Amino acid sequence: TSTTDEDEGRVPDEYVCLITQCVMRDPVVLLTGAGVSYERWAIEKWLSKNPRRDPYTGKDHKANLKFLHNRSLKASIDRWRKKMLDKAHLGLCPDLDDDTAEALHDADDPTPSRRRPKAAVVPKTQATRPE
Repeated sequence: TSTTDEDEGRVPDEYVCLITQCVMRDPVVLLTGAGVSYERWAIEKWLSKNPRRDPYTGKDHKANLKFLHNRSLKASIDRWRKKMLDKAHLGLCPDLDDDTAEALHDADDPTPSRRRPKAAVVPKTQATRPE
């Protein structure tokens, strides 16, 4: 996590699911070796339609893909979320960007209209979010 991102009220890239483009609530890591985490419900939906395809690399694997809880990432996100809410309550984050505001207030809402559209496969060169 970049201290600069947190200090400036930006959402750290590693907290954002590559499928939903929202801050994760229940991060899981796909067991493909790429080390990429996703929001549980989003990767479950992806795998129900593409059980062997890695959404990050687009690579098809020989067996159905599986995932594990990413407890350390969840703990980091929870600490960040609390820190940002505490700052907001103290008036220290008056200029929260739209992504951060959405992450703090709407991250639980999986309604498609609340999410930004996202391509199914994210090429490695586009895996990081633009600043």
